[in-house]
Amino acid sequence: MGQKVSNIISIKQWNRKIINVYWIFVLLTIVLQLISILFTNDDHFVFIYRYIVVPTIHLLAMMGAIEFLYCFFSAYLSPEVLIIAGSLFVSLIVSIHNGVDGIMIVYFLPLLVASSYYNGKLIILSGFTNIIFFLLLYIMNEDLRVRIDVFEFIVILSGIVIGVVLCHLIMNRGIEVIGALEKTDEDRKNLLVENVIMDRQTKVDMLTGLYNQKTFHSYLEELLAQSHVYSIPIQLAVLDIDDFKYVNDTYGHWAGDQILRKIAITIQKFVDGNDFVSRYGGEEFAVIFIEKAFEQSLEIVEKIRKNIEIQQHPEIDNGTITVSIGLQNYHCEWKREEFFNKADQLLYKAKRNGKNQTVAEQ
Repeated sequence: MGQKVSNIISIKQWNRKIINVYWIFVLLTIVLQLISILFTNDDHFVFIYRYIVVPTIHLLAMMGAIEFLYCFFSAYLSPEVLIIAGSLFVSLIVSIHNGVDGIMIVYFLPLLVASSYYNGKLIILSGFTNIIFFLLLYIMNEDLRVRIDVFEFIVILSGIVIGVVLCHLIMNRGIEVIGALEKTDEDRKNLLVENVIMDRQTKVDMLTGLYNQKTFHSYLEELLAQSHVYSIPIQLAVLDIDDFKYVNDTYGHWAGDQILRKIAITIQKFVDGNDFVSRYGGEEFAVIFIEKAFEQSLEIVEKIRKNIEIQQHPEIDNGTITVSIGLQNYHCEWKREEFFNKADQLLYKAKRNGKNQTVAEQ
């Protein structure tokens, strides 16, 4: 999980942010050192040299080395290097200002930096380096040994260990929160997919993949409203498979389903992206032609009819299928139901006239 969290922002990008924090820490330290001149009774020259010049040179040298690594050898600037550098920074501050009450709290900085990587091993490394640098500082710095008694020494070490534990707890809590957010996001995506599927199921005929009757009427209603405003030419073709009951009764519904799929594909082959194709119900299809001349739409439905007529279907012993078609041009005074009924009447006229033909009315 920690690895997954760390991937949200690349390690290099995050290292840059940590370096910026270190710069803020360094600059803040320098400013506080300069302000402290106003409150000291020591010789100003000695104070400036010991508490400002020397630590500032060390801090800037370390930051310069880190910036050099980041700019030219970023592959070697690992989180481990930055954490160790952080422990070194705070140890230098403690060595210079060991007389300041509460100065040891700065050892929490490397721990917080390690926590930001969401990696338990880095937190342990930070705690370990804090303890090592503090012990070295305690051994090498006589002033520190004088100021810190055994009890305070133990308290500082215990504080670092407690800091490691607290940072672990905070990190784990952060991982839990992120995990919960990821699960919520995943659930939201799954719900969105389910809604899309359900929406599609309510709009599309599952057998042919065409829009269903409900969607057809909804779209036609909206389209006619637009036609009244913008004078869009519209034609409606209603297609019905001839003698389809015979196919189902003789060869079974499976064969009938294959025929329906093939006819749906054939219709889609000849219409363009502006047109609307639906399976109206049973063996009946409806096509809305948009922004076409009546003659263009008539030519298209005739191509569809003739192409269906010549197809052979293994499902019915290589037999053929025909369709009858009614094509009606739209008149602006018609309502949706009247427009559809006009096209449907032309379809049944084609049926009565012998089937396998198109009856059209402009």
